[in-house]
Amino acid sequence: MWGDLTIKGITKKIKLEVEFGGVITDPWNDKKAGFSIHGKINRKDWGLVWNSTMDGGGMILSDEVWISCEVELKKSKTEEVLESSDLSTTNINN
Repeated sequence: MWGDLTIKGITKKIKLEVEFGGVITDPWNDKKAGFSIHGKINRKDWGLVWNSTMDGGGMILSDEVWISCEVELKKSKTEEVLESSDLSTTNINN
């Protein structure tokens, strides 16, 4: 999935991997779809350059930032009503 990510007023296109987890009907008869989204960005691309050295060597912060999201989408009642009505046969001129 491609999208725009804005950090500190800087917008860049990023690509995230999406995995479709499937569709279920929950106990309340709502349809839900699940997705896992993940990817990584380089924080320096957005001007985030601060870092510090640890006492034992090495840096405190990595340049790589991992993005990981678990998303659940619920079908709205409006969508269900529109799907169940046959608007293609409705004549608005009568």
